[in-house]
Amino acid sequence: MLLRLSEIIDVPGGSIPFSYEADFSDVEISFSKPFVNPVKISGKVYNSAGVLHMVAECDTIIRFECDRCTDEVERPYSITVETILVEFLENPEDIENADIVVIEDATVDTDEVVRSNIILESDMRLLCSLDCNGLCPRCGSNLNDGPCDCEPEIDPRLEKLKDLLK
Repeated sequence: MLLRLSEIIDVPGGSIPFSYEADFSDVEISFSKPFVNPVKISGKVYNSAGVLHMVAECDTIIRFECDRCTDEVERPYSITVETILVEFLENPEDIENADIVVIEDATVDTDEVVRSNIILESDMRLLCSLDCNGLCPRCGSNLNDGPCDCEPEIDPRLEKLKDLLK
């Protein structure tokens, strides 16, 4: 969504609210595209002492395959985006150290700002839970459902000690 900022760019205290839904089904995270539902985005751009700030709340339901156990998972996903909007940078290196977006023609593409924040703040691995046990490397059983029937693997260096127990 292109948001025109010309009416608040020189008006300290000015504000432009926005609320809409965006399609991010093309966003890939951890080799999957979890954004199968529209993302609800609401927020505002406001001028505080001559500096433009953008704040947005983004909510949706994501669907993905767990990277450890391969179960299909659906869960709520929320992110808060906070960034500063500038028309130009006096020192181009400044953009590397802060959440700054350079705007052109007094407009900002809120979709692009949100999209880049989603990608940057997403986990590299999508898991069904933090304590997911994954799959057994030998039989492929889901270890979240309980232990499998595989014999424990013995370190080959200790294999001879097994004979002492007989």
